[in-house]
Amino acid sequence: MHDTTNYTKFLIQQGTVLERCSNFMMLIKIYYYYILHSSNCSTILSLISFKISMTLVKSVIWSGIVDIELLKITLEKSFNEVKVNQYKEEDTSVFIIVKDAISEIDDFSYKIINESKVLFYYKSTEVGGINGQNILTNKREGSLIARDKMKTEKYLSDAGIKTTQSMRFNLNQIQDAEKEMANRRSPFVLKPYNLSSGRGVSLNVDFNNLSKSWKKSVDAYGDDYKEASLILQPQLPGIEARFLVVNGKFSSAILRAPANVVGDGKSSIEDLIRDKNYLRRKNPHLKKFMIHIDEELTDKLAEDNLELSTILPPYKLVFFTNVSNIALGGDTLEISHLVSGDMKKLAEEAIKSIPDLKSGGVDIMFSSFEDSEATVLEINHAANLIMHYYPWKGHPGQPIHDYVNDLYDEVHNQNTFGKRIVRNLRKVFNKK
Repeated sequence: MHDTTNYTKFLIQQGTVLERCSNFMMLIKIYYYYILHSSNCSTILSLISFKISMTLVKSVIWSGIVDIELLKITLEKSFNEVKVNQYKEEDTSVFIIVKDAISEIDDFSYKIINESKVLFYYKSTEVGGINGQNILTNKREGSLIARDKMKTEKYLSDAGIKTTQSMRFNLNQIQDAEKEMANRRSPFVLKPYNLSSGRGVSLNVDFNNLSKSWKKSVDAYGDDYKEASLILQPQLPGIEARFLVVNGKFSSAILRAPANVVGDGKSSIEDLIRDKNYLRRKNPHLKKFMIHIDEELTDKLAEDNLELSTILPPYKLVFFTNVSNIALGGDTLEISHLVSGDMKKLAEEAIKSIPDLKSGGVDIMFSSFEDSEATVLEINHAANLIMHYYPWKGHPGQPIHDYVNDLYDEVHNQNTFGKRIVRNLRKVFNKK
């Protein structure tokens, strides 16, 4: 794909530019080509601009697949009667939150370095910072390990932490994958190694559907095969949640549920979607991610013998997809008050197992909030911090505040310790 112009023309002619092109830099090139060379392309530019924005969004938005029936039972028990959170804030930027976190701490200040980076100072000494969503307690080596799923699993296993047993294959190694499947009893999950947002993911993979699933994962790469490979791993039952650890300490836990509505006994599903989207627009983090009524949604309803006009009984929960993707209208539910101390400790130990990593999001699969056999799925070194401040339901977390307070405690204790040493030395010399 050396000729961007010709390739773009071909894609547009085939009507597949949005489906085929997932490479961000190629999208940028295509966008500018149309600006420079076409006088009547507003629709195409709008579509490509949307694709570019969603490519950026999907690079940071987690997507997971869960045990829907178990999740439904859990949500009906713990959240059906919990009110949707209301927020006054309109700006969700890290800088606004940093300003609030530092405002009440003596001798602390901050400096905005660029559009994504802010540094913290105690008096005149730099003590920490945030770059994008990455808390600067992490060193480069730790971040690189966390980006590599296979390396991360090895460090977790070496630390005695239960994790997945993933297998990585090149795109032409389907026969090797079949051999590995023969040695294990389990349905499998097959997915691209380095793509996000559920692209190319297949569940319940076995010998009968491996070829079809393999093709789906390969096709998800489009024409960008650089560093492309596939991951095959046992499919684990349970619910998945993101546990955020800040500077080695548990901060907040978010359960992300697939797009859904809850019945009230009088409103149709279509009306429930409309009302929920109205409330989502008032959430600073979720306001861009609506539940869209499309063919996929109506097909899912049909599978459950439902229609948009169906009136759901009170507290009846209906999911529109099996994928917990916030960008597709999923919910964020803060569950710190529900999960056990052991699970919080597991998240801390997972971060601790990775050298030079002190902060990150730990994705954990569990069967209940008291699960003592929970499994760590992966670690994200630059986990989304903002979503913890604005959950759909549940008490908001404050990870940036936690970080700033922890920094203050560290430098204050160091300062106090230093003064104590000076006082003791003076006592010694005074005696002489």
